Amino acid sequence: MQGREPILLPANNVTVVKTVAGRKTKCTNTAIQSISNNQNISTNVLVMDTITRNIDGTFLNQVIDNSDKPIWLPAGARIRLMSEVETVIF
Repeated sequence: MQGREPILLPANNVTVVKTVAGRKTKCTNTAIQSISNNQNISTNVLVMDTITRNIDGTFLNQVIDNSDKPIWLPAGARIRLMSEVETVIF
C-alpha cells in the first residue's frame, strides 16, 4: 500500500494516514501490517497493525513518529502490507 502525496508526521505523535490500494481492490475488511526492515522509511516510524475497512480503494491506518523531529513520508512510500480478512470478531 502506498500514499499518493508526501505526509508530514509530527514529532512524538500518532497520525492517521490514508493509503491507497486501488479501486479494483474487492476486499471489504483488511488486515494492515507493517513491513519489517523497510528501507523506505525512518526507523523512528512505526506502523500500527490493525484491521480496517476498504472505502473506495482507500484505507486508514495509524502511523507513529517516535522521534523528537517531524518526519516526511515520501509520496509512494510502501509502508505496510495488506491482506483480506473474511471474519472479524470483537
